[in-house]
Amino acid sequence: MTGGTSLPDTTAPDPVPRLDTAAVRLFDLALANGRLDRSRPGQEAPDLDREQFDRACEVLLRLRLLRPAPQRPDQLVPMSPELAAAGVTAPLEREIAGTAERVRAIREEFGALMPRYRSARRGTARHDPVELLTDPEVAAAVFAEESARCRQELFTVTPGGLPAATDGDPGFAALGRGARLRTLCRAAPAAPGPQRERIDRLIAAGAAYRALPELPAPATVIDRSTAFLAHREPDGSTGTVLLRDPGAVAHLC
Repeated sequence: MTGGTSLPDTTAPDPVPRLDTAAVRLFDLALANGRLDRSRPGQEAPDLDREQFDRACEVLLRLRLLRPAPQRPDQLVPMSPELAAAGVTAPLEREIAGTAERVRAIREEFGALMPRYRSARRGTARHDPVELLTDPEVAAAVFAEESARCRQELFTVTPGGLPAATDGDPGFAALGRGARLRTLCRAAPAAPGPQRERIDRLIAAGAAYRALPELPAPATVIDRSTAFLAHREPDGSTGTVLLRDPGAVAHLC
């Protein structure tokens, strides 16, 4: 990779402490008295032990809600929460801006690889008209990429029934691009539910839905040029066959 970007460290501890009940209690005392004497925890807050008192003072100092009085470091003076928040959040906002810049750079770097990826995919398509995808994540990524190119027709065979619609539903996305959507499925459920709702939404959006008592294995054909077929090995393992051979795809349709 170029540019020297690095992913943020999500394991680093939060540098900003959280206000707890003891800290709020001491801040209220400082507001009421105009100051808080750190050297007299028992007199200032008898309901807190020394450890709780010291920890609460440290939290308030780090959050800039208290500051030592000039020449009197044990006397802690309350500060405006609005000004304290501005001081505490400024480094976080700079960090967020830096993270956003790193995200942008990473996207640009990865995006620069896309022409190579597409070229390699086209080469694979020419030499390997049939490809077995055994990794479900890879199969899902390839399907998402191919279905996003659908402009003419998305044809699906779903013996197990249609799942509930999602924000990234390829069927609705294809319809939105002006493509036809044709679906073969088992008989639609009569009772209301996710499947019934999705079928009704598809039909209302212009899809063609046909229910048959017997169906072949699950399959999806994109623009009559690329097909995804469910595959099961003799040992029970499953995968997805990616089919690009024009004659085989035409026969499947």
